[in-house]
Amino acid sequence: PAAYTSPPGKKHDQTPIRKGGRQEPWIVQKIEAFSKASVYTKATYGWVLVSLAVAWMGFRGIRHGHASVWLTCGATSCDLEITPPGPPKVTRVTILREQLIRSAAVKAGPDGNVVRVLEGTAAGGTFPHKYGAKKKKKGKNPRYDVSDKGPDEDGNYDSYVIVASEFGPDTSNDDDDAGSTGVQDASEQKKSSRTGRHPTNSLESLSSIGVVPNEAGEYVIQMRRFNLGQSRRKAMTTVTRVNSYIRNRRHKLQIRETKHVAWQSIVAIVFGIFSLILSLLCGQFWEPEPIHHRVAGPG
Repeated sequence: PAAYTSPPGKKHDQTPIRKGGRQEPWIVQKIEAFSKASVYTKATYGWVLVSLAVAWMGFRGIRHGHASVWLTCGATSCDLEITPPGPPKVTRVTILREQLIRSAAVKAGPDGNVVRVLEGTAAGGTFPHKYGAKKKKKGKNPRYDVSDKGPDEDGNYDSYVIVASEFGPDTSNDDDDAGSTGVQDASEQKKSSRTGRHPTNSLESLSSIGVVPNEAGEYVIQMRRFNLGQSRRKAMTTVTRVNSYIRNRRHKLQIRETKHVAWQSIVAIVFGIFSLILSLLCGQFWEPEPIHHRVAGPG
C-alpha cells in the first residue's frame, strides 16, 4: 500500500509515495482511480464523450459542408468570392466591369457542369416589351414560370453563367469593313493586343477553382455550382439583373448563391448539446464518500 508523508510546513499534504521513494505521476493516479470507479461513474464519462463527439460532428458538418458563390459589384468592378465545400478556403477574384461580357441562362447537370445554354430573349435576360407593358395579372404566367427547385425531365437544373474575359467584349470586328489598308493593319494590331493577360487585373486565378478559359479566351462562371435546385430566385431574373449591370443600366449588383445547411448537422448539434446538458445534470463524476455508521458503546 502507498505510504503518505508530509513535508515540513505542510501537515495536510498527503502525496502517495510508492516503495523506493518514487512518486506516481498524476495521470497514473487518475487512471487507477477511474479503473476502480463504479459502473455508473464510468458510464457517465462515456455519456459525456459521446455527446461531445456528436455535437462536434454536427459543427464539422456545417463548417465543411458550407459552399457559396458571392458576387458584389460596384461602379467600376465586381468582387467574386467562391467558397467550395470542404475546409474553409475562399478564392477572391476582382473582375473589372469592362471585363464582363454577358450572362445567360443554362441547364446544368447534377454535377454542376453546364449541359446547354437556353436560347431566346428570355434566356438572354431581356423579355419582350409587350409583356412588360401589360398589367400584371393574377396567377402565374406558364410561359416564364419555370421552377428552379427541382430537375426537369432530363435530370438537369436551371442555372445561369457569367462570362468574362481578360479584355472584355471583342469589338475589333467593327473595323473589318474599313476601306484603307492602314485601318485594317490597326485592326489586326488591336486583335493581337487582346491576347495574353490583362495589364492591371488578370483573371488567371480563376483556374485554381476549375474555371479555365475556352478557345475564345472566355471564363464561364457557373454561379449555382454548389446549390442546384435550392435557390428561390429564378435564374432568368438574375440574368436580367446581370445584363443590366453590364449594359450600364444599373451601377450596383449583389448576388448570393449559398448551399443550404444539411439538416443532419443541425440535428446532431441539437441532440449532442441536449445530451451533454442531461449528462451533466444526471451523471456521477466522482465516487461518493463512504458513510461510516457510529457504533453505539456499551450502556
